[in-house]
Amino acid sequence: MAEPAAAIAGIHEFEKRVAGGLSPLQIKAECAARALEDAGLTWADVDAIYDASEAGRMQGLTIAEYFGITPRVVDTTAVGGSSYEFQAAHAARDIAAGKANVALLTYGSTAHSESRAIGTGARFGSEAQPAANMERPYGLTLIGNYAMVARRHMVQYGTTPEQLAEISVTTRRHAMRNPQAVAGLTDIGQQGNHIRFSPVELPESREVRVQRLYPRTVLKPTVRTMLVPAPKADGARAQPGRSAPARSVVSLGAPPLRDQELLAWCEELIEAVLGGVSPAGQQA
Repeated sequence: MAEPAAAIAGIHEFEKRVAGGLSPLQIKAECAARALEDAGLTWADVDAIYDASEAGRMQGLTIAEYFGITPRVVDTTAVGGSSYEFQAAHAARDIAAGKANVALLTYGSTAHSESRAIGTGARFGSEAQPAANMERPYGLTLIGNYAMVARRHMVQYGTTPEQLAEISVTTRRHAMRNPQAVAGLTDIGQQGNHIRFSPVELPESREVRVQRLYPRTVLKPTVRTMLVPAPKADGARAQPGRSAPARSVVSLGAPPLRDQELLAWCEELIEAVLGGVSPAGQQA
């Protein structure tokens, strides 16, 4: 088997979920420094920059100057959320072609700290764009745009809602394995006939949601605790493609969920109730 032409040698994820006054560029710099340290490299080793300009315009050049790098390759491919997969492929290609030795890919955002409505907010600025006249008058959001893409895929390839739902569920379960993603939720345990989640602070809209999806849930805002009736083995479970997640159904005589089934139920509940909301109560 041929040796790989390129490898990911160092990584770092910004450890805080609130920027604390840092700019996106400063977040990128901190992550880049730690990733290079993880790889045993220095700024002087970097000779290729890949950036989607999510922190501002012309960021390929800005990053090089800010980091004190003189790169041989500057790639500013920007195709939305998949930009970074494109850039990783481009970096591997350029390294294999001998155009670069060490490629640096970074991302920095303060959207969570600023409670920006990325999915439901406006998609266009004030400047004219080719598609704006077809979308702006109707208030198309990012979520709506993805819905049209999904519908087109279903029509063109016969994709089913269940298959698309499998992607959504799988990516969220992968995210749940990231300790940083759930760092604020420190206590999940059994308390009588309930499962306890703490610390949890929900906005009013999520309080309504949890009562609708998980009836008889007890919210204790003073101690930042949520008590959800323990699920039973014959309780309603989520089905791929259905909008409703797993719910607590109390059935007399039914055994409680245990082990992996209980863990899966907790994952589904956290995504359904806290998805997009940090345990400390801040909107993503």
